[in-house]
Amino acid sequence: MPRAVSIRLVAGFDLLESLRSRRALVLFSLYFLGALGASAIFTRVIAALRDELEEKVGRAVGVEQLMSSPGMSRVMGALAGDPDTAKAIVAIPPMAIFYGWLAMNFVPLLVLFTSSDAVSGDLANGTVRFSLFRTDRLSWATGKLIGQTLLMSVGVLVGAIACWLVGWLWLDDMALGQTAYWLLRMSGRIVVYSFAYLGIVMCASQLARTPIRSGGLALLIMFFCSLAGGVVQAGPIMEQAPQVFGAISKLFPNGHYIRLWHPGAVESGTAMLGLIVIGLGFFALGFWRFSRRDA
Repeated sequence: MPRAVSIRLVAGFDLLESLRSRRALVLFSLYFLGALGASAIFTRVIAALRDELEEKVGRAVGVEQLMSSPGMSRVMGALAGDPDTAKAIVAIPPMAIFYGWLAMNFVPLLVLFTSSDAVSGDLANGTVRFSLFRTDRLSWATGKLIGQTLLMSVGVLVGAIACWLVGWLWLDDMALGQTAYWLLRMSGRIVVYSFAYLGIVMCASQLARTPIRSGGLALLIMFFCSLAGGVVQAGPIMEQAPQVFGAISKLFPNGHYIRLWHPGAVESGTAMLGLIVIGLGFFALGFWRFSRRDA
């Protein structure tokens, strides 16, 4: 069987098996209800900010005017640390900005719970032996990675739909088409950002033989990467050698976080490429060990 066909079959089977499980129902409920609840809170915050701005200017203020206000621009500039990025962020519909922030911070944790046993679960119960009679290890492991990526993508889109529904119901002047467009774009960025963490999780799943061990190992690696990436980007450390520590930060997923919001195609595209390389690098590290162990 050609390798491409084998990978496609494994990925499709893994996705269907995941979708049929109770865990998938719980997963998509978390995506939907989490995005629904958090977005509802965010719309209340937007309404409160708009009311405050209306009191100051003495007239009705729309969402676009709120986002383009000097105060909002200063806040985004402080968070982004780059004027061009800040200008690009305030031009995005607020619901898409919020969902991007929410999902990029929480989807990696959901990936940890849903994918840590993708390989180790089959190793623990022995079903991997039946699969490896029909295909080679690389095709099987790659199919697993693609299947889990597709599962994550479905969850991200479910959350985006929940966010759009909240905005449609509670933000009376939300641009429905533009918000839907940006939520779709943001979902792509979220999937790419979370893919780096999925690679970490799949690495741990190939290194450990039981789901509990792979989950614990993945959590440790994710914590180390987040901590190390944050430390090397800290102001006092970055000032010592900006180019050196700037390059080191790109070895960790959060080193590409701000660049994902950059308006330039080169900057954001480079960040996406870096995140994909990180995810594939961790996956390859796990596969190197998996390919040399007994199934």
